[in-house]
Amino acid sequence: MISAVTRFVFFAVVITIFIPASVYAKTSIWKVSKGDDYFYLGGTFHLLSEADHPLPEEFLEAYADSQEVILETDMEAATSPAFQQKMMASMMFRDNKTLFSELEEETYDALKVFMAERQMPIEQFNMFQPWAVALILVLEEYTKLGMQPQFGVDAYFGGRGVQDEKSIQSLETVDEQLEFLSSLGLIDPDVNINYTLNDLENLPAYVKELKEGWREGDLEKLNSTENVVQLREEFPEVYSVLLTNRNKKWMSQLLTLFDDNAIEIVLVGALHLVGNDGLVALLKEEGFTLDQLE
Repeated sequence: MISAVTRFVFFAVVITIFIPASVYAKTSIWKVSKGDDYFYLGGTFHLLSEADHPLPEEFLEAYADSQEVILETDMEAATSPAFQQKMMASMMFRDNKTLFSELEEETYDALKVFMAERQMPIEQFNMFQPWAVALILVLEEYTKLGMQPQFGVDAYFGGRGVQDEKSIQSLETVDEQLEFLSSLGLIDPDVNINYTLNDLENLPAYVKELKEGWREGDLEKLNSTENVVQLREEFPEVYSVLLTNRNKKWMSQLLTLFDDNAIEIVLVGALHLVGNDGLVALLKEEGFTLDQLE
């Protein structure tokens, strides 16, 4: 179940089964208003499959009404060779430690068998930190399910915004996102690897549940899934780093959107919207009116 932690980094809440947007009356996007001024706030999946398109019509309508697109991070910078090298360096040991030296023998042997079944020789990953290996395994399983970044909500609207010559902005720098990624090192390596191996067996069911919650715009369903509850209750420090602290920081930026004459669509991972520390609740506490699109 702890592999949910690694999934939160990219918020790869995805599945290949196509669910038509018209099935649901509401979806995960809100109009946030103060008087006559407003912006749109949408929860996203960072990875999707081609079969998940078209996206819910409400997202397309909000995008059409907006002049600016605001994403979590600068996607162009995130795909640059320089950042990719920096990210790779952060995932590897900087001392004499190795994957073998940092895992219990039983954990290492189980990981070796799992990776061999997927034709991934564990020796090639010996310099990677355990949290990085767990993340790689999760993303590999997503790939097998047909889930790719280019089909994600963020990539779709980011690319479309460039084509339509809309202003593209971000809430965080790529270096800030790299810091959040590194926070996975706070988890005991054996716990992380063992739960990841167990959890990957249930990956399709897990992402199906979250996908349905997203399509329905059902924040309670998203907030009560087993992996979300576990992260919040058993690993509060990681939960705060990946979600709570970032939400609070983003709030200061979101409040400035009412000081200009533009209409924005803000797109963040859907789990940033849920719970008492989610953006939807925080904006309501500030006295803004939130209308869920349907």
